[in-house]
Amino acid sequence: MRETEGTIKLTILVKRIRDEYKWWNEIAEHGCSDPYWPDGSNLNLIRNRILSLRREAIDRAREDGASIPPEAYWSLPPEVPPSFMAKGNPYRRRKEWADEKVSEIVLRADMEMSCF
Repeated sequence: MRETEGTIKLTILVKRIRDEYKWWNEIAEHGCSDPYWPDGSNLNLIRNRILSLRREAIDRAREDGASIPPEAYWSLPPEVPPSFMAKGNPYRRRKEWADEKVSEIVLRADMEMSCF
C-alpha cells in the first residue's frame, strides 16, 4: 500500500511540474492579468515553484526507491528581470502609463516641497 501511495504522490508532483512549465510559457508569451505585479515577478515565482517541486519529486522518488522522473531534469526556465512585461500583456501599456504618471507626480512633489 505504501508503494502505491508514494507512486500516486510522485505522479501528482510530476503533473504539477508539467503544469508549472506550461504556465511559465503562457505568461512569458502572453503575459498575465495581474495588474499589480509585473510579469517578471510572476515568472520568477513560478520558476521558484518549479525548483521546489523538482526537489520534492527527487526526494519522493529516492524515498520510494523509484526512478527519478525525467521532468526533474528538464532545463529550468531563465530568471527574468522582475520588471519584465510580456508583449502580449493587456496591462503592459497601462503599467507604462502609470509608471510615467507616478514619476511625474514624484518629481512635481519634490519640486514643490519646501525645505526647512
